[in-house]
Amino acid sequence: MNRIIYIYRLLTPECIRDLIYNRREEKRKKKIDVHNIQNEIYNYLKSINSSDPEILEIEKFLLNYPLNTFPLIIKSNKKIEVKNGKGMYYVDFKNKKLFFPKGTSKKTIIRYCNGIFEEQDPSSPHSYLSEEFNINENSIIADIGAAEGNFSLSIIDKVKKVYIFEADNVWTKALKKTFEPWQDKVEFVFAKVSNKNEKGYISLDEFFKDKPFPNFLKLDVEGSENCVLKGAENIINQDNIQVAICTYHKYEDEKNFKTFFENKGYKTQFSNSYMIMYENGEDFKKPYIRRGVLRAEKSKIN
Repeated sequence: MNRIIYIYRLLTPECIRDLIYNRREEKRKKKIDVHNIQNEIYNYLKSINSSDPEILEIEKFLLNYPLNTFPLIIKSNKKIEVKNGKGMYYVDFKNKKLFFPKGTSKKTIIRYCNGIFEEQDPSSPHSYLSEEFNINENSIIADIGAAEGNFSLSIIDKVKKVYIFEADNVWTKALKKTFEPWQDKVEFVFAKVSNKNEKGYISLDEFFKDKPFPNFLKLDVEGSENCVLKGAENIINQDNIQVAICTYHKYEDEKNFKTFFENKGYKTQFSNSYMIMYENGEDFKKPYIRRGVLRAEKSKIN
């Protein structure tokens, strides 16, 4: 499927791709009765009489603003200049060049980057770091589900080493170009991280068996986070480790992952506020809102 997408991007002009994308988006949105969904979410949240200030803020938002996955984040309208870098477009991201796959249209890149800015706003439910939960010069990062690499790029100057794991080969060349200036501290693994070791798959315990263990794991793998954890027991059981794991992809993840890490001696804290998962199809169910990221940390016990 990835190869088909790659060929499609190569052969289809940007203007045609944008037209197809816009029409597909219009059809998709017509299938979602956003107004009724918004009322359904609001009525449910009111019915539970929560005293949680973050839920009360979402109730207020739903009364006054259109439905949005990140309800309390101001939509990004930053001026984004897309530049040409020898066959691949890039944007300036935190004073560094963030490249995109060859054939990606400028409009798509601008939409994508505005999404990144919203998603990684410090107050966003999807933000991996906080003032209390942060990296340092001794951090060895395993960025699992890197996509375009914005997280690793944002911290590359502040850490010791970064391992970038990405299974979608659409990103391969762009990632290598983005991190070209840091070849001495970046290693790429283009495989799906899981709990098995076979063609196309790798477990963290297997990959790091002859290497220093990472002490910071970032997991965003579209609902496969549990498989990654099952293949990383040795790493997770070490002391002095931090884990930032997405908890919104599946209905029970926030509760299950919090219990999992606390049972292993981690201190846990969720990122700010909630995400509204109104486009999740069959997985759209009460309570409709989900925590975005769980931050788990375990220090050495003296």
